[in-house]
Amino acid sequence: MREYRGKDFWAWTWKTGERKLWVLYKKVEGGVYHLVYEVIETVDQEELKELLRKIDEIGVFSPRPYKLRQPCDGSIDYCVIALFFDFCKRKRINWKELYRKAYPDDYIDEIFIKEMAEWQGVEYPKIWNEKAFDGLIESLVEINYHSLVDVLFKVTEEA
Repeated sequence: MREYRGKDFWAWTWKTGERKLWVLYKKVEGGVYHLVYEVIETVDQEELKELLRKIDEIGVFSPRPYKLRQPCDGSIDYCVIALFFDFCKRKRINWKELYRKAYPDDYIDEIFIKEMAEWQGVEYPKIWNEKAFDGLIESLVEINYHSLVDVLFKVTEEA
């Protein structure tokens, strides 16, 4: 993965199978534009500059700060997972253990996710009450983290 960062953008290359992708975020007043763009030949900085110039036209706008229950538009995953981390930290639950139970073959980078969520803008609840917890569950469902929701329900019911 090659990563590029500026004050108002964050981009990286991603390879999945034979496909090479650009993942781009551009911060603007009131939100971010998000774009996943397949690369045909090479990945270079000129292509990145061109995509950043056009992202307002071809990307998806997503309001920020991210708030619980905000619908999924392809850009909210980092914010939702950062909220999951926050919930677990404040409730003294080991998030790594929960995540491994839900997705034993998956790896997530806590530092990257938190940095990305903070950069985009995420609104953390003042208190993790029942309403906020329900919002977290809805948000996890929005990003298709159903297995994590199941594990999280089991742990919170036991507490």
